Amino acid sequence: MNAEAPRLPRQVGAHKRQQSQSHKFSTAYDWYKSQFFKIFDYAITGLQSRVTGKCIPVLVATESVLSAGWNGDSINSDDLSQISKHYGDEIDTFRLEQQLCCLQNMRKQIPEADKNIPVSKIIEHIGTNHLNVSLLTEYFF
Repeated sequence: MNAEAPRLPRQVGAHKRQQSQSHKFSTAYDWYKSQFFKIFDYAITGLQSRVTGKCIPVLVATESVLSAGWNGDSINSDDLSQISKHYGDEIDTFRLEQQLCCLQNMRKQIPEADKNIPVSKIIEHIGTNHLNVSLLTEYFF
């Protein structure tokens, strides 16, 4: 490709008042290797902070509540309080419990639904349900 071979960038030494020596790379390969690992460390740190963030427990609680409503199981009050804490005044916990009871009725209308359906399929069935959703939202919201 007629490209030039990689060269080391200009390396600046430590300030004269400092007693330590700054690290100087001997080859361009060593410099690029250190840059690669620095970027790689930033990426890993960014991913870890996003995955272990505050919203993971809320997502787990939401999944648990949706699955319990779909299967007709009792809803864990700790999960509801976790969701309520996260959303604050934007959600009415009492109405949410009532709406989750409707999920079990939707499940009865779908012959292929079983107890181990993934949450993504539950959400898909809610979106494609032929019930009058506007009537439900007027009643519950």
